[in-house]
Amino acid sequence: MQNFADRLKAAIEKSGKPKGDLAAHCGVALSTVSRWLSGSEPNRDTVAKISHFLEINPIWLLTGVDQYQIFKRAAEERDGNSSMLREDAAPYRIERPPPNQSQQQMPNEQAAARPVEERVDRLEMAMERMALAIERLAIAMETRVRNGGGND
Repeated sequence: MQNFADRLKAAIEKSGKPKGDLAAHCGVALSTVSRWLSGSEPNRDTVAKISHFLEINPIWLLTGVDQYQIFKRAAEERDGNSSMLREDAAPYRIERPPPNQSQQQMPNEQAAARPVEERVDRLEMAMERMALAIERLAIAMETRVRNGGGND
C-alpha cells in the first residue's frame, strides 16, 4: 500500500467497522474521514485515535512499515544476520588478509579500514536509536489515546 489513504481504506475494510463510528471516535465529521480516504492526512493525535479504534499500529498507518520489522531489521544488523548493511557497504569494503598474514599488512591499509568500520558501527547504533525512538513514539501515542488526550 503506497500511501496513508490506501492503508486507512484497507484497515477500515479489514476491521468491518463503519466509517461513521470512526468519525465519532475521532470527534470529526464523516466528511473528514472521506477527505482522509481521498489523500488528506490527519494530525498525529488523530492518527493515534484512528489506530486505537481500528486496532492497528500507528507507525504502519503513517509509514506502511511495521515497527516490529524495523526492530527485527535492527537486531539482525546488530547481530550480523542480515546482508543489507553489508551490501550497502560493499563499495567501501577493504579486503583483509587472513589472520596469519596480518603482520604483513601495510599501515596505510589498516588506517583505511578503520574509518569504514567506524561508519558501520555508527550506522548500527543509529538504527538501534531509531528503532527505540519509534517504539517510544508508538507507546506515547497509545497512552495519549487511552487517556483521551489530543484535539483535532
